[in-house]
Amino acid sequence: MINAGARAVNHAIYTSEDDIPRFYDVPAGAGTVTDRFAVPAHGKYDLSVYGPGAFLRRMAGNIDGVGGRLEVACAYQCRAPRPAKLLFTMTNSSSEKIDFTIAGNAHRNDASRIRSLEPGQTVRDFFELQDPGGAYDFTVTTNADAAFLRRFAARVEGALSQKVHYPVIHFADRAG
Repeated sequence: MINAGARAVNHAIYTSEDDIPRFYDVPAGAGTVTDRFAVPAHGKYDLSVYGPGAFLRRMAGNIDGVGGRLEVACAYQCRAPRPAKLLFTMTNSSSEKIDFTIAGNAHRNDASRIRSLEPGQTVRDFFELQDPGGAYDFTVTTNADAAFLRRFAARVEGALSQKVHYPVIHFADRAG
């Protein structure tokens, strides 16, 4: 987790395998916190990260499926007086062509977007925030793996003037 803001931020991470959350304080000014989560023998994972400002990141899938070789990250950028933007970075490290679907769950009035990625390709896509309060809620799925899901929801504070990155969870090992 990276915090480029002026204040420390705390997050709680819940997994589908454990009812006990892990709590993190991410220091201000490019502070970082790193942790690892063991993936169960069946390969399925489901993590939710909660923080201030209605912040939610959910990462679900099966590390053994095609989705285990896909990733989506989200950052936002605020440069007044222009509208805030969300940047999605989608990476296909699999050996097949895949489609990512980015769907607005709330605070939007436009259609979902589909981005096709060749093997080894990384693509970025911007969305201007439509909610005047800075709220957003998106889900990213793929046609290649029904278990793969990334959800990005929060409210962007209007005073931010820099790019902020939020958690990307990397699975390092397997339990069992």
